[in-house]
Amino acid sequence: MSSVAVSSGFARTAALLNSVVGKKIVMAVTGLILFGFVTVHMIGNLQIFLGPDRINAYGKFLQENIELLWPARIILLMAVALHRWLVATTGIVPDREHIVGHYQITGRQRANCPGPGFPWERLMRDL
Repeated sequence: MSSVAVSSGFARTAALLNSVVGKKIVMAVTGLILFGFVTVHMIGNLQIFLGPDRINAYGKFLQENIELLWPARIILLMAVALHRWLVATTGIVPDREHIVGHYQITGRQRANCPGPGFPWERLMRDL
């Protein structure tokens, strides 16, 4: 690979992270990585309800496959750090003034609204 190709790749990455749309795309990808971790972690922990043999086998699998765990940990830490940095640099403010509530949606926008049953209070508490 030539240095021109590497330089061009870095330039494209820098251009992506310098645009608002690019930042939001990367934020969505890091969000999917984090959501995937939570889902897999939940599935693993729910094995407790399948009996002690099943959860012990899962624990043994994790202990015996350390070569899978460390890369996953590093990817998760990088995803969290990148996601937090993107939130800070895009100017997204997680507060009531910047998150639009159902009652604020009118007209044609209402078709895309999550509905009055959305747990806004829990969202604000968790942010």
